[in-house]
Parts: sequence; structure tokens; C-alpha cells
Amino acid sequence: MDIQVTRASQRAFNRAEDVFGRLTPGAMGELVAASAGIALVLSRDGTIRDVSYKSQDLALLKADQWIGRSFVEIVTPESAQKIADMLAEVAAKGISRRRQVNHDASGMEDLPVDYVLVTAEGLDGSIALGTELRRQLELQQQLINTQIDLERRNREVTEKAARYRAQFKLSEAPTMVVGGSDLRIADANGAAATYFQTTEKKLEGSNFGALIEASVRAGVLEQMTAARFSGDHVTLACPLASGQHAEISVRPFRETSAVNLIVTVNGQGTAAPAVSDRRLEAQALALLPEACVIVDEDGTVIDVNAHFIELAGLAGKSQVIDRNISDWLGASPVDMNVLVTRLKKLGLVRRFSSILNDSQGSARPVVLSASGYDSGGRQRIAISISENSRTDGHFRLQPSGDISAASDFSELIGRVPLKELIRDAADIIEKMCIEAALRQTGNNRASAADLLGLSRQSLYMKLRRYGLEDFSI
Repeated sequence: MDIQVTRASQRAFNRAEDVFGRLTPGAMGELVAASAGIALVLSRDGTIRDVSYKSQDLALLKADQWIGRSFVEIVTPESAQKIADMLAEVAAKGISRRRQVNHDASGMEDLPVDYVLVTAEGLDGSIALGTELRRQLELQQQLINTQIDLERRNREVTEKAARYRAQFKLSEAPTMVVGGSDLRIADANGAAATYFQTTEKKLEGSNFGALIEASVRAGVLEQMTAARFSGDHVTLACPLASGQHAEISVRPFRETSAVNLIVTVNGQGTAAPAVSDRRLEAQALALLPEACVIVDEDGTVIDVNAHFIELAGLAGKSQVIDRNISDWLGASPVDMNVLVTRLKKLGLVRRFSSILNDSQGSARPVVLSASGYDSGGRQRIAISISENSRTDGHFRLQPSGDISAASDFSELIGRVPLKELIRDAADIIEKMCIEAALRQTGNNRASAADLLGLSRQSLYMKLRRYGLEDFSI
């Protein structure tokens, strides 16, 4: 780091003549040598006239042999310009800014030294006062290594926590983490939410006692509290508030400074709807060669096949079931709204361009095909997904304006300025995108603006600009 030092920022001795006036040259040299780890006496052109040092590292570098050589010659090439700048500064101002340079160690690690150049009245040249920085750099490296090690350990802990949380969330047994002090549900998996016919978010933060039938609630909570203090695994048979009878397994565990409870519910759950239909749908999904997902009219995922799980980078079906398909398909929820609208209008949708967002956070272009069918009196939509690896031919640029006489942009190189070519091409692409959005949304201007990421006012301005105000399908 370069530090600016000026004469104005220093305080000089007021009685320097009285204090130092009778010192011999040898004593002055000792004072200079004592003030720095290394001191170099330089001529005006930067030649080293004498050397003083304290570090053994400098002895290994044979600093005694620097005498008679140029200051620039004993540093690494990237430090040479710094030396030249410091010599110019000390000649002009009497003192240079403090800079770090590296001495070439000839096969060993370079020796970093922090130098400042000063001169004084009666001194023919300047003196370089240096502080060796190797120890500081070693400490900095130790700090960096420690930080890297801590980050590695934290990453390992985070990865383990993620794995255990995935096991918890993907478990088919209804499981909850209950706070030992207040018996409130701190966390719940999807199986527990399905069992109690609610959502994970509604379960989290609620009182566990509300799930137990009122007549036995106090006794069950008392036994759970006793298990917390004893540390014993307890199994309780009791009726639930929903009217079902269940067996509750309570296991205490220590979390930081508190003892909480892992509660697993074993009992008869709610009846699965349309088992035979679901089995047929699952068999059909497994036979399809492409990724496929079945959703309801609201976009909630009913089922997916193994190809979709692989394409989206998921661990299992439980990560996608009962969630909205817009979490994976489409740049925005508008994409799926457009798909459903077109499906209701046409009855079948083929080669609908969209985007798949996988679990790693990356997006890839895909092509969707969709059809609707009835399942147990409920409307279902089957969407097949294939990766779009080809370039669509309908996006070829059609020249307009000054470019209309040419069949290809390459023919205009040298005849039309590049800026005009780029401007014309950008206008053509923008107009094509607006037309495509209007077609996909059935000429719905609000949905088209959302699909393009524009405000309605901006879209209307562009429609006027390109003469598309009366656009119709």
C-alpha cells in the first residue's frame, strides 16, 4: 500500500542543533541504522553508496554486495517503476511516499520491504529507510489460511445440515420438531402437513396441543414435558382433534442450549382420492420418453415422472408435488397463464417455447406440449417437456428501410455504417418479439406487457412506434 507522507505532516525537532550538533558522523549513522530495519544511502541517480540492516534475511540476500549497484537493479521488475517514482519524488519534495517493493531473492521467495526516501540539507543524495514485511505477510497468510479453513468447516456443516434437512423434509412419516419449552411446532415436513390436511407454514409456529383431542390434551402435553426432562423416548396413543386415533412417538434431543422434541405421528391418514386413476396416471407417466408433469387448472402439480425429476435436478417427487409449476416452468407466471389460455381455446398446444428453471438456479430453453383431460370429475393438464436445442428459423431477420435492397446483412458491410445496421436489426427484433407476445397472449395487451417485462405505457408507445396499434391475430 502506498502512503503519502509530506513535510507538512511531520513535526521537526525545535532544538535539533543543541541536541545533535555535537554528534559525530558515526553516531548519526548509528541513529539512521537504528531507525529502520534496512537503510540504504543513495546518490542522486539512485546508486547505492552504503547499506545498513538488522535482518538475517538480508544477509542471505547478500545485501553487502548491493553497494555500487543501482537501487532499481536489486528489486523485482514490477517494483522498478516504484523506485523510479520515489527517486523523482524525493528530488522534488525532499521526501517520497511510502511504498512496498520486493527484492529479488534469486530462487527463494521475494523479500517485501516498505521503503520511504528522505533527504536533508547537506546530504548529497537521499536515504532509503525500509521495514521488512515478510513477518507481516506470514501473519496475513496465516489469517487467510485460518479463514479458508473456517469457511471449509462452515461449508461442511452447511452441507450436512442440508442433507439432514432434506431427509427430514422427504421423509414419508409425518414428523415435526416441537420446542421443548413452549411445545410449539418449530418445523414440520410435507408428510405431516398432508396428514393434518394443512400446509407446512400453518403448522410451523402453532401449538402442538391444538392437534390433540381436547379431553386428553393436558395429559399428553404433560407426558411430553416429562420426556423432555427425562430424555426418554416415549410413545403415546391418543385421539387427535380431527377424530383420528394415532400413535405419537416423542424423542428428546439437544439443540444448542435447549432440549426440543422430535414428534412422529403413526396412524390412519385421510383416504387417498381416486387411487385407481392415480395409479393409471403414474403408469402412463412412467412410460413416456420425455419429461412430463400433470397439473390442475391452477397450475398445482399433481404428479411428475422420473424424466422431469432428472431434468429439473430434483431429489424426488415430494419436492414438486403440491407446488405450482411456475416455480420451474416459465420466465414468469404469465407463461403458464398463456399456456392454459391457449389450451382452453385450442384444446391442444404444441411447441410452446418456454424456460425450465432447475434446482441449481440455472435456466434452459424448453419446448412444451400440453393437453387436457378429465380425471374423476376434475380437469387435469398434462404437459410434456423437451429441451430446445435448435435455433428457430422463424427468427430470421427480414431487412427493412435502407436495408430492404439486400438479402443478407453481410452484403451491406462497407456500404452501410455499422451503427445503422445494429439499430435497424434491433428494431426488427423488438417488433418481432412484440408481435410474438401479442400472438401468445391472444392479443391481450396487459399480459403481453408482463410477458415482455414492460410496463403497459411502454408497450403502447412501442405499438405506436411500429404501427401495431391495430394488430390482430
